[in-house]
Amino acid sequence: MVRQFVFAMNVWANDPNFHELGNERDPFVGTQDGTHDMTIPKRPIRKKITGLPAFTTVRGGAYFFLPGINELRYLVALGERTHARGA
Repeated sequence: MVRQFVFAMNVWANDPNFHELGNERDPFVGTQDGTHDMTIPKRPIRKKITGLPAFTTVRGGAYFFLPGINELRYLVALGERTHARGA
């Protein structure tokens, strides 16, 4: 699954050579700095939007897979029950 995410982000969203996109990046998840374009493929007339700003900001650079808050509460409660029994 991680490789699929990396592929989608690196190739589909950010690679200007993917499917001959040129200066285009995905407008929502692609890396934007105001210098990339987006083409809306509407027939018969295509519309090109230039100078897109960043809509999202990526912070960090690692994958963290953590349990949800309910699972963390369950583990805490399980530990408290085990500790109360004297284990």
